[in-house]
Amino acid sequence: MESRGWILHRIWSTDWFQRPDEQIGGVLAALAKAKLHWQEVDSSDGGSAKVFAGKIRQNEIDGSAYWTRLEVSNVVESEETFKDLYVEATFRIDDFAGSPNSLSEQQMQELISKIVEIEAPMHVDEIGRRVIALLGQGRLVASLKSKIDAAVTSLSRCRRAERRGDFVYRLAQTAFPVRCRKSVANANLRKVEFIAPEELQAAIINVITDGIGTETDETIASTARLLGISNGQLTAECIEKEIRNLTADRSIADRDGKLFVGV
Repeated sequence: MESRGWILHRIWSTDWFQRPDEQIGGVLAALAKAKLHWQEVDSSDGGSAKVFAGKIRQNEIDGSAYWTRLEVSNVVESEETFKDLYVEATFRIDDFAGSPNSLSEQQMQELISKIVEIEAPMHVDEIGRRVIALLGQGRLVASLKSKIDAAVTSLSRCRRAERRGDFVYRLAQTAFPVRCRKSVANANLRKVEFIAPEELQAAIINVITDGIGTETDETIASTARLLGISNGQLTAECIEKEIRNLTADRSIADRDGKLFVGV
C-alpha cells in the first residue's frame, strides 16, 4: 500500500491492549495534522492531483509529524516482496532418448528423486508432468501415472523420499518454504489443491506473524496473495481448513476473532 502512495499509521498490538485511549488519540491527531497540511498544500498548488509517499518524518524542532509529498510513477509490485518464488525442476538428462514410459524402473526412480529434491513437497501428478517436460515428450496417461506411483513407492520403501496422501516429500522433511506461484507458466501450480497442507500452514503462520492478530477472512486473502494464487471459494475452504488444523494443534490461537501465533 505504501508503494501506491498510502500513508500508514501503525499501532502495535501490545500498545493497543495496554493503552487504547492513547492510541485512539494518536490516530485522531495524525488525521487532524494530515488534513491541515494538505489543505495548505492544495491551496498553494491549485489542488493539482499528486500521489504522496507513505513516509512519516519527525520534525527535529517541535516533534510534530509531517508527510512528504512526492511525484511517483505507476508502481509495479515486485515479486521480491514474497518469501520465495516457486522453482520448477529443470536439468539436463544425458544419454537417454525416448518417452517416459521407456524409462527403466531404476531410471524413473533416479529422475523422480532429483525432481523431489528440488520441488518437495509436490503433488504426485505434478511429478508426472515434470518428467514429461524434462524428457520433452509424452502424456500423463494412466500407464505413466501407474509407473510413477510404483517408483514413488519404491523410493519410500528404500527411504529416499516419503509420500503422504497425494504429496511427495524429501525424507523426514520438516522445512516448508512459502513459495510464490504468481508468475509460473504451469497453471496447475497455481491451484490450491496442488499445494501441500504443510506449505499452506507455513504461509498462514507467516501472515499471522506479520499481521500480529488478523481476522480469518483477512488471513485467507493474505495467504492466497503470499502464495500467488487466486482467492476463490476452493482456496478459501482449503486455507480455512488448515487454520482449523493449526488452531486444533495449538500452533495458532483465536482470541475474540483475531488469530495469533501460539496459545
